[in-house]
Amino acid sequence: MISDAVKKQINERLSKTLKDKVEVKVYVKPGGSKLVLPKQYDCPTCPHAIELAEDLKTCVPEALGIEIVNVMETPWVPDSDGDVPLFAIQKPGEQARIFYKGLPVGYEFEPFLANIEKVSNGDSGLSAESVQSLSKLDKDIEIMVFVTPT
Repeated sequence: MISDAVKKQINERLSKTLKDKVEVKVYVKPGGSKLVLPKQYDCPTCPHAIELAEDLKTCVPEALGIEIVNVMETPWVPDSDGDVPLFAIQKPGEQARIFYKGLPVGYEFEPFLANIEKVSNGDSGLSAESVQSLSKLDKDIEIMVFVTPT
């Protein structure tokens, strides 16, 4: 899925910018067959998600851990509506707080890599003022970001 030239660019970038190891869990359902199955049983993009994750792992194997989670065999952990594929980015041993629904390709790939870097470095990219304002929240909130080409 990722060309050798792009893998080299990813390796050059992430080998310089990643500080700590990062885990990416990829939640998938088996499937992708050409049969038309009910949504709860099929995931036509899941094979591509697995391939993308495995390609990404080869770019920086020492800093990036990949785990493929079959949601039909493993209890559903992320707070989600069950749509897959779902990519969860986290530090080892910590709970993921960044999730990508679908395939992070095209315009979504750069922010996906940037979030891997931010998790690795423990830097949200927010200003000190924003961090201070957010620290005053007294309950969990969910922030959804949509990436579009326009």
